[in-house]
Amino acid sequence: MSNPHLISILSCSQPSISDLGKKGVGLFFLLKAGLKIPKTWSIPVWVMKECCATSFGNEEEDEYPIPKELQDALDQIIEQHPGTWFVRSSGIEEDGDIQSFAGQFLSVGGLQNTEEIVNAIREVWKSYFAASVQQYRETNTALEGMAVLIQEEIPAEYAGVLFSQNPITGNPNECIIESTKGKGEDVVSSQVIPGRSVFWFPKRLRPFWKYTYRYSIQKEEKDLLSLPNRKQQRILCRAAAIMELATEHAQDIEWVINPQGGIYFLQSRPITTLSQTQKRLVWTRQFLGERWTLPATELGWSEINGVMLPLIDYRETHISYMGGGEATRLYRYSPYLNATVFRHLVFKLPFTTPAPSFYLEMLPAHEKLAILQSWGKLPDWRVYRSIISITISEQRWKLFRWNPFTNYQKWDGFVLRLEGFLAAQRSDLGSSEEAYQRIEACRTMSMEYLKVHVCS
Repeated sequence: MSNPHLISILSCSQPSISDLGKKGVGLFFLLKAGLKIPKTWSIPVWVMKECCATSFGNEEEDEYPIPKELQDALDQIIEQHPGTWFVRSSGIEEDGDIQSFAGQFLSVGGLQNTEEIVNAIREVWKSYFAASVQQYRETNTALEGMAVLIQEEIPAEYAGVLFSQNPITGNPNECIIESTKGKGEDVVSSQVIPGRSVFWFPKRLRPFWKYTYRYSIQKEEKDLLSLPNRKQQRILCRAAAIMELATEHAQDIEWVINPQGGIYFLQSRPITTLSQTQKRLVWTRQFLGERWTLPATELGWSEINGVMLPLIDYRETHISYMGGGEATRLYRYSPYLNATVFRHLVFKLPFTTPAPSFYLEMLPAHEKLAILQSWGKLPDWRVYRSIISITISEQRWKLFRWNPFTNYQKWDGFVLRLEGFLAAQRSDLGSSEEAYQRIEACRTMSMEYLKVHVCS
């Protein structure tokens, strides 16, 4: 007979965040995707709100009451399933796209009887109101409460975390496995240096994971003794692909392998750092810094920026695919170029160097290194298509000396014209009209310079 105070995730037919919390819903999707999870029960949010009513009213409580119905249900579970147990938080606020609350709430393991589990439940509830958590929360965020998970503790031969995409570089074609022998909490909490394995598993092949996961290529392997065998690693990569397809979001997954080789998944949540990496704009002094070595004034920058923007500002493309942002900016008297587009345009075929090489030079050092060390990188064809479409529809191609095979000839001719032009501008100005004409002539010459140079 079901008990509303304690809901079995293994028997749950319809997930509800108010019943299971974010972590519990993640477990439900793992189970629905055909992946094995430990026996897990959830204490719904409403139970916490009733038992912790005074704390929600900003008053401290020494010991939260536990309903008799909940205690009876726990007694029955312990009697039917002897072993050790984990009590985990499963807050409504946890595992969000921006704020994960990772490590903020308490989890307690090694529990063997009802009394220990009840005490752990109280401690987990208490951690919800901790001062450190209140600081982590955004100001003015309402307290929504948390579910609490009672989870079977799986004896671990290997345990760790799995990322369906590279959380540092945002590379969607890499699966990252971090592992240690024994319990995985030390990996999650960064108390040990884990073994690490990186697999090349192209995103476009992941919908066909039943056939393709066996052919994922291991690119990197560190501390072999801390890692499960190669077959188990590929099964983990398969799980990453399954969950990413099921949730439509890159996933951070905790897993454990028992001494018999059974693989269990303890939780799955979005990779929060990835959303920040993908949305972060790339600003660079490359190209501009080499040509503008002195501090830039607002007046001087407004002149050059006005000449550059018709050539390089693809605002619609930036808004649609690259997080928005202006094409250029002046910061502390130094001009910067928005180089985010190069992250999307650069590509790399296996066993070759990235191309075009100029695009790679515009990226930050850690992204450049990640691309150089990768097996390959596909360009974002949507960005290419958008830029080409805008260039044609607005006839921007007329602004460029666009033929790269003859640009060097155009450059030689421009240098000769520039020398004569500069010599002609050395005369004193006799009137404001002459000054205006000289500014217009300089604007034209600047545009001629950029027409050749931007496409060279």
